[in-house]
Amino acid sequence: MRRLSRAWRINRAQAIIFIAVLSVAAFNGCARLTPKTTALKKIHESYRTDFQQFLQLSVPAPEREPKAPQSTPDQTAFANTLREIRDYRVKYGENSKEAAHLKVLEGMIYLQSGQFGMAKLVAPDVSNAQSSLKSGTGAYTRDQLLAMSFRDLIEGWEEIQKQFDTRAGATGANVEVVQRAADNIKEKLDNLDKDRSKLARPEVDEGAIYLATTAAIFYVWVYQLRSLQEPDSKAQWFGKGQELIGRYLTETEKKAAEGASTTNVPAGRLRYINWYGFLTREASPR
Repeated sequence: MRRLSRAWRINRAQAIIFIAVLSVAAFNGCARLTPKTTALKKIHESYRTDFQQFLQLSVPAPEREPKAPQSTPDQTAFANTLREIRDYRVKYGENSKEAAHLKVLEGMIYLQSGQFGMAKLVAPDVSNAQSSLKSGTGAYTRDQLLAMSFRDLIEGWEEIQKQFDTRAGATGANVEVVQRAADNIKEKLDNLDKDRSKLARPEVDEGAIYLATTAAIFYVWVYQLRSLQEPDSKAQWFGKGQELIGRYLTETEKKAAEGASTTNVPAGRLRYINWYGFLTREASPR
C-alpha cells in the first residue's frame, strides 16, 4: 500500500507540474496576443465613431437625387481610423488574419469619403481578404459582407457621381451600370437570406443594412435616369429598395419610420430608418 501511495503521490505531483506548465504557456500566449487584439478592437471602435460622425458623407439623406459620398479638402473624414490602421501595420504587419479586416476598413473609408480612385486601388486587396474574414461560428461578419460587394459599391457610386459632372463633354450616369451594381448587391443579399441564421440579428447588424440601403439608393437613381422613358415605374424601383431595407429592420424601427418614437432606436440606424420611411411614402400610390 505504501508503494502504491507513494506512486500515486508522484503521479499527482507530476500532473500538477504539467498543468502548471500549460497554464504558464497559455498565459504567455494570451499576453502576446492581447496588445494585438486590443489594437484591432480599438480600430473597429474608431471606425464606428468616425462612421457616425461622417454618416452624412457615407449614406446620403433620403431624396430623389441623392449625391454620392464625398468629402471636401477641409474635412478630415476617418482620419483617426486611418492613422490607427497605419500604426497597426507598422507594428504588427499586413499579412495576418486580423490585418485582413483592416484592408476592408481602409477600402470602405476611401469609398465612404468619395475617394473612388483610392478605393479602386485597394479593391483587389479587399476582395482577396474575404477568405480570412469568416467567423468561427460560420456566421457572416460585417467586413465579409462589405468585401463581397465592394466592387459593386464602387461601380454604382462612381457612376452616380458622373451625373453631377458639369464639365464640357460629360455624358452623365449610365443607368445600366447603376442598375447592374444594385442588382448584384441585391442578388448577394438574396442568397444570404436563404440562411438567415448566418446573418446578425437586425438590431445588431452593420453590414447587410448598409448594403441594402446603398442598393436602394442605386434603385432610386435607376428610376431617376429612366423616368423620362418610364414615368410610371417609380413604385417598382422605390418599392424594390424599400423591401430590401425592410428585411434588416426590426418592427420597432419600421414603426419609427412611420412616425413612432425613435427613443429606443440606436442613433446609428436612424439614417436607414429614414430611407425606409421615404421609400415607403414615395412608392405608395397617391
